[in-house]
Amino acid sequence: MIKPTESSSPVRRHPLNTIKKAPERPKHNKKGAGAAPERLF
Repeated sequence: MIKPTESSSPVRRHPLNTIKKAPERPKHNKKGAGAAPERLF
């Protein structure tokens, strides 16, 4: 439903895209994102 959109929308507005390319900040995805890393990964 929102797969093609959530790939560009959330990744742009959400800081999740940062942890995606920079796995050196694994604590950020836990702090800033609660259920976001689940659907992102």
